[in-house]
Amino acid sequence: MNPSARAFTLIELLTVITIIGILSAIVIPVVGRVRESARDAQCKSNLRQYGAAVALYVADNKQTYPSGDNPLLTQELAPYLKPNKPSSNTGTSLDECPSRTIINPNPGEIDRSYGAHPDVFVDANAKSRARASIITRPTETILLMDACQRSNGKAHMRMGKLVGNVSDVPGKADDFLPDSLNVDRDGGNDAIFRFRHHGQRANAVRADASVVSVTKGTLQNRHFALAY
Repeated sequence: MNPSARAFTLIELLTVITIIGILSAIVIPVVGRVRESARDAQCKSNLRQYGAAVALYVADNKQTYPSGDNPLLTQELAPYLKPNKPSSNTGTSLDECPSRTIINPNPGEIDRSYGAHPDVFVDANAKSRARASIITRPTETILLMDACQRSNGKAHMRMGKLVGNVSDVPGKADDFLPDSLNVDRDGGNDAIFRFRHHGQRANAVRADASVVSVTKGTLQNRHFALAY
């Protein structure tokens, strides 16, 4: 036996194990935050491209917005989102928030994660499409944002739960939306926004195509009301 060889003592081994545990406790949360930051950035990029596509559609279609029904919205924006398949009604990866909690097990199916403003992207049965002139505050008005997923992984195309919960009454622009709208769950049937990023935040694209991150409980009438 080599007299210079030295084995670890129990104390030294326990010290090494403790150090490894401390490093793991530091590194793992950091890695998690970095991953969520990357997903958050991708979500914002998706919405930014959607905002640009909507702006181009409006410019090409006599200042009117597309329908908010599925598959009409997907079909009408397809030439701007994936020009090689202009007639597609299946959506693209841009429709999927990377931080969504329900992943569709069927390969190739799109987990739509964003919902549209119901008074801008109107129902297909509406008498007429909404015109760009109805939005007087494009830097405030939200067009699309993170939305609740249903049990099949797909969010409602339009955030219909906003209807009747947003006040157009003058002087109420700064009133906060009802707490009942601050849904923070997936798997139900809520046609409303969802705060899935960093615990309490949701991403949105406004009428001027700018992207914003909003904190749960801070949305006001001014972000959706159109009449004042």
